[in-house]
Amino acid sequence: MGFLPDREPCVASPASTAVRGVNRDVPFAADVRARALSRPAGFGLLELVVAIAAISILMYVLLDRIAWVQEMAERTESEETVRSIETALRLEAASRVARGGAPGDLLLENPVRWLQSPPRNYLGELAADPRECRPACWYYLTRPRLLVYRPGRADHLTGARELRFRVVAEPGSGGLRLVPVRAYRWF
Repeated sequence: MGFLPDREPCVASPASTAVRGVNRDVPFAADVRARALSRPAGFGLLELVVAIAAISILMYVLLDRIAWVQEMAERTESEETVRSIETALRLEAASRVARGGAPGDLLLENPVRWLQSPPRNYLGELAADPRECRPACWYYLTRPRLLVYRPGRADHLTGARELRFRVVAEPGSGGLRLVPVRAYRWF
């Protein structure tokens, strides 16, 4: 037998517990049951607004992180392409030296030709900058002899709208490198 403050003691009688274990003889049990039945089921308007606001904030944070990760992946992919081209450039220069040729001719060639296969988003050799270009694409400008990359996501790219690279001879070593025409920082 237990006592609750400001209420009558809840005493179970054998007759009242026969109906699904509810004590209908005690006023407190009737009050609790009446309050439970009078309360509407489901969310209130305030609870719904708070839940929607919390979900909206979480979605914003999630989408922001996804965009950041996508831009990081694009930056990594472009850096790997540049490294691959530099490696292919060094191999081609060494091959030409081994055959008795001059690696200086490589300064005049499209560096993408030295790769086993061009990048998946390579547009080819162009005479001028395209007015419309899909995002995240590479192309080679034949007139100024530049390899250009236009990023798809460039929220954290500073110093340039697009990345332009040129093949140059390293002084002293006689080696060749692919260097950016304009300094940039991506992240």
